[in-house]
Amino acid sequence: MSSFRVFLYSLALVFPLGTTAVAAQESTWFPQCVTDRCVSQMAATEADGERAIASVTLTSLTSDKVVGVAVTLPLGVALEAGAQIVAGDKTLSLPFKVCLPAGCTAFADLTDEMKSAFESASSLQVRFFGQSDMAANAVELPTAGLPDVLKRMTE
Repeated sequence: MSSFRVFLYSLALVFPLGTTAVAAQESTWFPQCVTDRCVSQMAATEADGERAIASVTLTSLTSDKVVGVAVTLPLGVALEAGAQIVAGDKTLSLPFKVCLPAGCTAFADLTDEMKSAFESASSLQVRFFGQSDMAANAVELPTAGLPDVLKRMTE
Protein backbone atom coordinates (compact mmCIF):
# COMPACT_ATOMS: atom_id res chain seq x y z
CA MET A 1 0.00 0.00 0.00
CA SER A 2 1.41 3.38 -0.90
CA SER A 3 2.52 5.86 1.74
CA PHE A 4 0.07 8.38 0.30
CA ARG A 5 -2.87 5.98 0.80
CA VAL A 6 -1.79 5.36 4.41
CA PHE A 7 -1.62 9.14 4.81
CA LEU A 8 -5.23 9.44 3.54
CA TYR A 9 -6.40 6.83 6.05
CA SER A 10 -4.55 8.69 8.79
CA LEU A 11 -6.39 11.88 7.84
CA ALA A 12 -9.69 10.03 8.11
CA LEU A 13 -8.71 9.03 11.64
CA VAL A 14 -7.51 12.46 12.70
CA PHE A 15 -10.47 14.26 11.10
CA PRO A 16 -13.16 11.59 11.36
CA LEU A 17 -16.33 11.75 9.37
CA GLY A 18 -19.58 11.52 11.25
CA THR A 19 -20.25 8.06 12.61
CA THR A 20 -23.52 6.23 12.34
CA ALA A 21 -24.98 4.01 15.05
CA VAL A 22 -25.77 0.63 13.55
CA ALA A 23 -28.81 0.08 15.73
CA ALA A 24 -30.87 2.04 13.19
CA GLN A 25 -31.67 -0.12 10.16
CA GLU A 26 -31.89 2.98 7.96
CA SER A 27 -28.15 3.66 8.33
CA THR A 28 -26.81 4.44 4.87
CA TRP A 29 -23.33 4.69 3.38
CA PHE A 30 -22.70 7.87 1.41
CA PRO A 31 -19.58 9.21 -0.32
CA GLN A 32 -17.88 12.44 0.66
CA CYS A 33 -15.80 13.53 -2.31
CA VAL A 34 -13.42 16.47 -2.61
CA THR A 35 -11.44 17.12 -5.77
CA ASP A 36 -9.74 13.78 -6.48
CA ARG A 37 -10.54 11.68 -3.38
CA CYS A 38 -13.62 10.11 -1.89
CA VAL A 39 -14.18 8.80 1.63
CA SER A 40 -17.10 6.96 3.19
CA GLN A 41 -17.35 5.70 6.76
CA MET A 42 -19.72 3.58 8.85
CA ALA A 43 -19.31 2.88 12.55
CA ALA A 44 -20.93 0.57 15.06
CA THR A 45 -21.36 2.08 18.50
CA GLU A 46 -22.47 0.70 21.82
CA ALA A 47 -26.22 0.90 22.40
CA ASP A 48 -25.86 4.20 24.27
CA GLY A 49 -23.90 5.66 21.35
CA GLU A 50 -21.05 6.66 23.64
CA ARG A 51 -18.24 4.42 22.40
CA ALA A 52 -17.34 3.21 18.93
CA ILE A 53 -16.91 -0.55 18.69
CA ALA A 54 -15.76 -0.69 15.08
CA SER A 55 -15.56 1.64 12.13
CA VAL A 56 -14.99 0.85 8.48
CA THR A 57 -13.63 3.58 6.22
CA LEU A 58 -13.48 3.34 2.44
CA THR A 59 -11.23 5.72 0.56
CA SER A 60 -10.27 6.19 -3.05
CA LEU A 61 -8.24 8.50 -5.20
CA THR A 62 -10.52 8.87 -8.19
CA SER A 63 -7.51 8.89 -10.51
CA ASP A 64 -6.43 5.33 -9.60
CA LYS A 65 -9.90 3.76 -9.13
CA VAL A 66 -8.56 1.59 -6.26
CA VAL A 67 -10.75 1.42 -3.17
CA GLY A 68 -8.92 0.97 0.10
CA VAL A 69 -10.60 -0.17 3.28
CA ALA A 70 -9.59 0.52 6.86
CA VAL A 71 -11.06 -1.07 9.98
CA THR A 72 -10.54 0.76 13.28
CA LEU A 73 -11.14 -1.12 16.51
CA PRO A 74 -10.64 -0.10 20.14
CA LEU A 75 -7.35 -0.67 21.91
CA GLY A 76 -7.18 -4.15 23.39
CA VAL A 77 -7.68 -6.14 20.20
CA ALA A 78 -5.34 -9.00 19.34
CA LEU A 79 -3.02 -7.44 16.76
CA GLU A 80 -1.46 -10.57 15.32
CA ALA A 81 -4.85 -12.03 14.39
CA GLY A 82 -5.75 -8.91 12.39
CA ALA A 83 -9.32 -8.05 11.48
CA GLN A 84 -11.69 -9.50 8.90
CA ILE A 85 -14.64 -8.20 6.95
CA VAL A 86 -17.10 -10.83 5.80
CA ALA A 87 -19.38 -9.98 2.88
CA GLY A 88 -21.62 -12.87 1.89
CA ASP A 89 -19.36 -15.91 1.46
CA LYS A 90 -16.18 -13.83 0.92
CA THR A 91 -13.73 -12.77 3.62
CA LEU A 92 -11.21 -9.93 3.48
CA SER A 93 -8.33 -10.23 5.96
CA LEU A 94 -6.76 -6.97 7.08
CA PRO A 95 -3.47 -6.75 8.99
CA PHE A 96 -3.19 -4.10 11.68
CA LYS A 97 -0.80 -1.31 10.71
CA VAL A 98 -1.02 1.31 13.44
CA CYS A 99 -2.42 1.86 16.93
CA LEU A 100 -3.27 5.36 18.12
CA PRO A 101 -5.16 6.53 21.22
CA ALA A 102 -8.42 6.24 19.23
CA GLY A 103 -7.79 2.57 18.42
CA CYS A 104 -5.94 0.18 16.14
CA THR A 105 -6.37 0.31 12.38
CA ALA A 106 -6.02 -2.45 9.79
CA PHE A 107 -5.73 -1.65 6.07
CA ALA A 108 -6.19 -3.42 2.72
CA ASP A 109 -7.19 -2.64 -0.85
CA LEU A 110 -10.43 -4.11 -2.17
CA THR A 111 -9.95 -6.66 -4.93
CA ASP A 112 -12.54 -6.78 -7.70
CA GLU A 113 -13.90 -9.99 -6.14
CA MET A 114 -14.30 -8.36 -2.71
CA LYS A 115 -15.78 -5.20 -4.27
CA SER A 116 -18.47 -7.38 -5.90
CA ALA A 117 -19.07 -9.16 -2.60
CA PHE A 118 -19.44 -5.80 -0.78
CA GLU A 119 -21.93 -4.62 -3.44
CA SER A 120 -24.14 -7.71 -3.20
CA ALA A 121 -23.95 -8.45 0.55
CA SER A 122 -26.96 -7.80 2.78
CA SER A 123 -24.58 -6.76 5.58
CA LEU A 124 -20.89 -6.58 6.40
CA GLN A 125 -19.55 -8.41 9.41
CA VAL A 126 -16.38 -7.09 11.07
CA ARG A 127 -14.57 -9.84 12.99
CA PHE A 128 -11.77 -9.44 15.51
CA PHE A 129 -10.32 -11.00 18.67
CA GLY A 130 -9.90 -9.52 22.13
CA GLN A 131 -6.31 -9.53 23.39
CA SER A 132 -7.06 -10.43 27.01
CA ASP A 133 -9.24 -13.48 26.40
CA MET A 134 -8.82 -14.14 22.64
CA ALA A 135 -12.61 -14.18 22.42
CA ALA A 136 -13.98 -13.87 18.90
CA ASN A 137 -16.08 -10.76 18.34
CA ALA A 138 -18.28 -9.76 15.41
CA VAL A 139 -20.10 -6.55 14.58
CA GLU A 140 -22.68 -6.22 11.79
CA LEU A 141 -22.76 -3.12 9.59
CA PRO A 142 -25.50 -2.28 7.09
CA THR A 143 -24.77 -2.08 3.36
CA ALA A 144 -27.51 0.36 2.31
CA GLY A 145 -25.95 2.81 -0.14
CA LEU A 146 -22.68 0.86 -0.37
CA PRO A 147 -23.02 -0.13 -4.04
CA ASP A 148 -23.49 3.54 -4.99
CA VAL A 149 -20.46 4.55 -2.90
CA LEU A 150 -18.26 1.94 -4.56
CA LYS A 151 -19.50 2.97 -8.00
CA ARG A 152 -18.73 6.63 -7.28
CA MET A 153 -15.25 5.74 -5.98
CA THR A 154 -14.34 3.76 -9.09
CA GLU A 155 -15.89 5.95 -11.82
